[in-house]
Amino acid sequence: MDANPFILNLLGFSLEQLTGKNLWEIGALKDVFENKEKFKELQNTGYARYEGLPLVASDGRKLFVEFVSNTYVVGDSKVIQCNIRDNTDLTRTRGELTESKAILDMVVENVPLMIFLKDAKDLRYALFNRAGEELTGYARNDLLGKSDLDFFPPEQAAYFMGRDREVLDGKSDFLDIPEEPILTAKKGTRLLHTRKVSVRDKDGVTKYLLGISEDITDRKQVELYREVSREILVILNKSSNLEDSIKDIVGILKTRGGFDAVGLRLQEKEDFPYFYQDGFSEDFLLTENTLAARTADGGVCRDKAGKVCLECTCGLVISGNPNPGLTKGGTFWTNDSLPLLNLPADQDPRLDPRNLCVHKNYASVALTPIRSKEAIVGLLQLNSRRKGCFSEGIIAQLENMAASIGEALLRKRAEQEREAMRGELMQSRKMESIGRLAGGVAHDFNNLLTAIIGYGGFLMKGLAEGDAKREDVKEILTAAERAAGLTQQLLAFSRKQVLKTEVADLNSVVWGIEKLLRRLMGEEIKLETKYAKAPCLVQVDIGQIEQVLVNLAVNAKDAMPKGGTLTLETALVDQGGDFSLKHADFPPGRLVCLTIKDTGCGMADKIKEHIFEPFFTTKETGKGTGLGLSTVFGIVKQSGGEIEVESAPDSGTTFQIYIPYYEEAVVAKDKAADKEKETLLSGSETVLLVEDEESLRRLGERLLRASGYTVLSAANGKEALEVMGRYGKSVDLLLTDVVMPGMSGRELATELGNRKLIHRTLFMSGYTDDAITKHGVLEPGLAFIYKPFTVETLSRKLREVLDGPADKAKA
Repeated sequence: MDANPFILNLLGFSLEQLTGKNLWEIGALKDVFENKEKFKELQNTGYARYEGLPLVASDGRKLFVEFVSNTYVVGDSKVIQCNIRDNTDLTRTRGELTESKAILDMVVENVPLMIFLKDAKDLRYALFNRAGEELTGYARNDLLGKSDLDFFPPEQAAYFMGRDREVLDGKSDFLDIPEEPILTAKKGTRLLHTRKVSVRDKDGVTKYLLGISEDITDRKQVELYREVSREILVILNKSSNLEDSIKDIVGILKTRGGFDAVGLRLQEKEDFPYFYQDGFSEDFLLTENTLAARTADGGVCRDKAGKVCLECTCGLVISGNPNPGLTKGGTFWTNDSLPLLNLPADQDPRLDPRNLCVHKNYASVALTPIRSKEAIVGLLQLNSRRKGCFSEGIIAQLENMAASIGEALLRKRAEQEREAMRGELMQSRKMESIGRLAGGVAHDFNNLLTAIIGYGGFLMKGLAEGDAKREDVKEILTAAERAAGLTQQLLAFSRKQVLKTEVADLNSVVWGIEKLLRRLMGEEIKLETKYAKAPCLVQVDIGQIEQVLVNLAVNAKDAMPKGGTLTLETALVDQGGDFSLKHADFPPGRLVCLTIKDTGCGMADKIKEHIFEPFFTTKETGKGTGLGLSTVFGIVKQSGGEIEVESAPDSGTTFQIYIPYYEEAVVAKDKAADKEKETLLSGSETVLLVEDEESLRRLGERLLRASGYTVLSAANGKEALEVMGRYGKSVDLLLTDVVMPGMSGRELATELGNRKLIHRTLFMSGYTDDAITKHGVLEPGLAFIYKPFTVETLSRKLREVLDGPADKAKA
């Protein structure tokens, strides 16, 4: 082997180290001979060439060389000549350039901006990165070598290419386009911020147009929704009513957001219908307005926890249950609703996924819950047939917007409740004033009627049986009795009448109100009555028992919104069994049982435990006071009875009222007394008559004297005290009006009682007040006669009081 100085320096060997060795024994050249194909080529052709052959110098340096081998014959020997060129620096430079290009390609490929190169001659795409593919929806292999005219609408393509020419023609080396719309293949219209610049070679010749575009659609929409949010806050802070505020909000969202339809659902009872919407068709609303799932008979479906089952995606959002398809704020949103149709049924968490939004071609849909104090009270719905309307930033703004609406709803509803309370207070005061007026009118009217009836009675008694004038007087008395009925209605309205009990046949009471109840129930509810064959005699206030029937009938009607049957039944029963065990203290004897049964929705035991409590109600706000059944309970108990209830969900409700049976012998005695009602009863006692109405005072004096009584009279309390002072001793009875100017009748009785000047007191009035009653019921131990009365009625009442115990007619 022989070698020139160049190779010895390159490899770092001396000639002595190489002399006597075969070429392949030198480690640096070992790769040459291990490449059998190249060596075979050298043997066959006498020539072989290597590019970028890696060599290792004696000191370990890596070298890249061009290696050319030739064979030729010298004498009898075949000689291999190796020519080596050192390309180490060139190879390293090429490698660095390749690495730089790879880095540049990697940057262009991964930067989140659309980057493209267009040929300066024909504006065909020469480069297009991955971000551009994702933005436009077109594959780069389809774009490369083609122009905008091949993909975009003509007007848009002409716009893009016209701006390109502005740069390439030298009008502007750099072009900044702050907002540039582009119609994409999959995301609809997007808004770009584009920068364009010409690319020149080393000679200054323009070769390409470089474009860099940023998708600013989401940012601009977020900015838009921030502005919309501020406008909505202004609306919500206005003093306008809730309905007007929501109309304005829906209108702004639809117009500013460019949506096809916007709706706002609010809770109403157990459902969430649209409170207001703009853009949804009538056939859409026919199906989608309500969300509560219904049973076959129209009832509301409930889950095991008793919660109402809500249908469709709106129901899924409003339910508030965690779901991977919703945001942390509970929003469902999509920019392409079509895949919802392809969701397998076993993977769909929604109840009855109607997918009507999809069928109506609403591509972009957002459903955001509206919360008030953490409770979901509504839903904001935005629909568009355009794809790509939403982003995470927009949804965040919508959730903030919904939170503001929820807070405003709470505030505005509180304001409305306060306003309603003010209205109720004003109404209450107005009704109280009307009540006082009605009571006052009734008082004065009753005084007049008492005089008319009294003097009419005297006229009637003064006329012979065959006298034609008796009919005239009879008509006067009949008209007066009718007028007295009107005053009773006025007093009932003003709650100033005294409760009166009497013996009545419960069959007759139910029969008497049956017609009213049929009108009350309407056509959808059948009213059935079953009467006991024997009279069901009870001692009650008939008006109050009628009130019991009305209250229970109204409750039954509310429990049967789809119709049903209400049954009223009377029966005579004997005590015993369960009744005696439940009511051990109940007086012995037979019972009258009144049963009120409906086929309504019934109630659970937990509700049944509280139904007689004052103010307890299962009805929605404003639909019931919670006093209906507590009033029933009080009336029944006050009548000496008991009430029981049986009910279960979907099994109707049965009320059974038990009242002691009133023995006929006692009633017969009363009837006998009725026969004597035309008879004037006389007496010889001394009576102090106090009445501020002069005509009534004269009437009373006449009646009392005609009946044999000694009469002292006075026009008011002060005068009565003076009369008694002059009389100097006690009287048997004080007959006094209750309501008088100055000292009331009760105050007068108390004063005379303290002075030991009266033995008994009989109060009379056409208008009661708290002086002698408590909640309309006469205080125990007080005797009272209600105006207007006949002379016969007063005559009997006087004997009843004078002949009865003194403690039943106290002052």
